[in-house]
Amino acid sequence: MADSTVTFTVVGLHKVWALRSRIRIPAADIVDVGPGEPIVRQEWPGWRLPGTSLPGVITAGSYFKDGKWSFWDVVRPSRAIAVTLRNHRFSRLIVEVADPVAVIALLQQAPTALGAPANNALQLTKPAQAMELRS
Repeated sequence: MADSTVTFTVVGLHKVWALRSRIRIPAADIVDVGPGEPIVRQEWPGWRLPGTSLPGVITAGSYFKDGKWSFWDVVRPSRAIAVTLRNHRFSRLIVEVADPVAVIALLQQAPTALGAPANNALQLTKPAQAMELRS
């Protein structure tokens, strides 16, 4: 995180599968942060354009569903987080991180810690247990 921006960096072969190397989000545009496992296990991600999908193995790339774009990069659902956004091409990020509890806690504090106005709309849910969050 720097300059009121949160950067999600895609690492390793996930860059090939997701066809993207990073996503930058203004911290004030984070609306909700929570565990991604229920979403990964219960929702169809949408139409893949472009990306990779092998059901039960990997979901990576840009997906279009119900008139909205989302970005997915998940191999291990138990390590996924869901980040809901506003004012961005993607309305939601469903990404795998090394430590979901720590990343969710970090993102909960991101807007005010980076000097952005307090985001009173931020609704945070309980954290659960390829993508790396870099500062």
